[in-house]
Amino acid sequence: MGEASLQDEAARERRARRRLAARRWLRVVVATLLVLAVMVGQAFVVAAALFAPLDELSLTVVYEAGGVVLATLAVCVMGGAPLFELHAREVLAGLRSCRYMILCDASLAVVSIASSLHSGSAFVADWPWRLALVTLMCLGVGVFEELAFRALPVESLLGPLGGSRAGVAWTCVVTSVGFGLAHVLPADLASLGPLEALQMLLKVIQTGVCGMLWAAVLVRDRTIWGVALGHALTDLPLMLSTVLFTTEGVAADYVSSGDDAMALVATYLFVIALYLPLFFKSARILRQVPVPVRGTFDERARERLAAR
Repeated sequence: MGEASLQDEAARERRARRRLAARRWLRVVVATLLVLAVMVGQAFVVAAALFAPLDELSLTVVYEAGGVVLATLAVCVMGGAPLFELHAREVLAGLRSCRYMILCDASLAVVSIASSLHSGSAFVADWPWRLALVTLMCLGVGVFEELAFRALPVESLLGPLGGSRAGVAWTCVVTSVGFGLAHVLPADLASLGPLEALQMLLKVIQTGVCGMLWAAVLVRDRTIWGVALGHALTDLPLMLSTVLFTTEGVAADYVSSGDDAMALVATYLFVIALYLPLFFKSARILRQVPVPVRGTFDERARERLAAR
C-alpha cells in the first residue's frame, strides 16, 4: 500500500472517529432534553390529577407514577431496555452496596419515632393506609429518579467519557452534582441569603454523595433495579414520622429562613458526616469496574448500525 493510500486510510479513520464522537455527544444532548421533557410531563400529569378528589399524599403518588411511565419511555427511546432486565444477583449486589445508607436512615427513623412516642404523640387513625401510600410513593421515587437522574445522564455520558477510568469517574461526579442541584427548588432562589445558600450547598452535597454511590452501582451492575430499590428503601424511613403521626403531605422543604434554619444546617452537616463512607464506597466500586464502559445507549446504537 502506497503512502497516499495510507494517508487516505488514516484520514478516513479520523473522520470516522469524529463522527462517532459527535454521535455520542448528540446522545448526551438528547438524553438531557428527555430529562427536561419528563419533568414537564410530570407537571401535566399533576395538573390533570388535580381534577380528581385526591389528598396531597395520593397526589404525590400519582405524580411519581406518571414520572415512572414517562422516564421508562424516555430510557427505552434511547435504547436502554436492557437496563430493565431483572437479574437477582445484580439486584442483591446493588442492595448490599446501599445497605449502609439504608441502615443509617432506618436508625434515624427509629430515633424520630421513639421521640414522638415518648412525647405523647399517637399514630393517626388511618396510618396503615398512609403507610401503604408512602411505600408506593417511595418505590415510585426510587424508580423515577434512578431512570431520570441516573440512567439517562449516566448511560449517555459514558458514551463519550467511558473510555477511561477517569472518564467513568467524572461521569458519576457530574451526574451526581446534577442530581443534587435538582433538589434546589426555584422558589428557594427567590429569598437567597447567606444562610439559605449554605443550606442549598449542603443539600446538594448530601444528595450528591448518595447519587455518587447509586451512579457507581449502576455502572457496575448494568441494571436499574438494585439502585431503584436501594433508593426507595433509603427514602422510606425518612417519611415514617410524617405519615404515622400527622395527616400532612410528605413534600420536603430543604431550605428554611425561619428559626429552624441553623438546626437544618446542623442536620445537613450531621447527615453528610454520616454519609461520608458512601463516597469511599463509590470510589472502591469504580476502581473495580472494567473499562472501557461506553454505556447501554452506545452499545445498542452500535448493534443497530452493525445490523444494517
